[in-house]
Amino acid sequence: MVTAVTLNPCVDHTLMVSALVPGGHHETVRTHEDISGKGINVNKVLRHLGAETKAVGFDYVGSGSRLRDCLRDCGIPFESIPTEGRLRINTKIFDIARSEMTEINSKGSPVSQTDVERLTEVFTEALADTDILVLDGSVPPGVPDTIYRTMTQLAHERKIPVILDASGTLMKKGLEARPEVIKPNREEAEQLLGRPVRSLQDAVSACRAFLDLGIGAVCLSLGKEGALYGTPEGTWFSPGLDIEVKSLQGAGDSMVAGICVGMMKGLSGADILRSAAAAAHGSILLEGTELCSAEDYNRFMECIQVEKV
Repeated sequence: MVTAVTLNPCVDHTLMVSALVPGGHHETVRTHEDISGKGINVNKVLRHLGAETKAVGFDYVGSGSRLRDCLRDCGIPFESIPTEGRLRINTKIFDIARSEMTEINSKGSPVSQTDVERLTEVFTEALADTDILVLDGSVPPGVPDTIYRTMTQLAHERKIPVILDASGTLMKKGLEARPEVIKPNREEAEQLLGRPVRSLQDAVSACRAFLDLGIGAVCLSLGKEGALYGTPEGTWFSPGLDIEVKSLQGAGDSMVAGICVGMMKGLSGADILRSAAAAAHGSILLEGTELCSAEDYNRFMECIQVEKV
């Protein structure tokens, strides 16, 4: 069972435009609205790939049953902490001509100290049948920036491996607990390490720097250029395939789901990277926050290239 934590769920409102001009007037080509959140996206992809998964997180009562209904319809059990407020709205503008996404993300409704204490209780109970824990995304106001470090420590007490995908202080403090896998993108790696990641060699060096901190493995995504997976045994690189990009939402979350599948199957580092890349490619083919299907995942698993670097 993979447990994915989403503390700041949202509604993603995606606007697709022919070409985005700052300050200009635009008409949308298409629009999408999806219940989302990084951990929830991981849950969804895992369900598509036939893996057992459940969600843990806050459920904002001001939005009614939207989140619960979405997870139920996807067949995902939800260990929820009801709290006041509403699901935040994130606006995504996808520039079709450039295959670029502009994101305007809300912070989310604040939660109380009582909510945080209840979260700890529910989370601890949810670890009982957890084989892999995914800690993913931002947190709402009121949640301490040490939350992922605390959750990783609680998981490690039960010998549960942790995959951490976050940014800024959340990631920095989470690293202190030595998660088994982290998945930064290029910008997040540059921020954490305080140096540029421009070339492939820079990326290999960044992976090694994270490993030197005691992290078990690093999946470093480089956008359309591809991704790396580094472990103490070596580092592998998978170049991005030349395919039509219809959306970038959920690509990183799909990578995390692919890593989970690889870990559950006991795959090598090279094949975990292949699994992560296959899931990501399967999602960028789809508009909005539609996510990788089993059919596309299996198709890409046959053509993703991986080499040791």
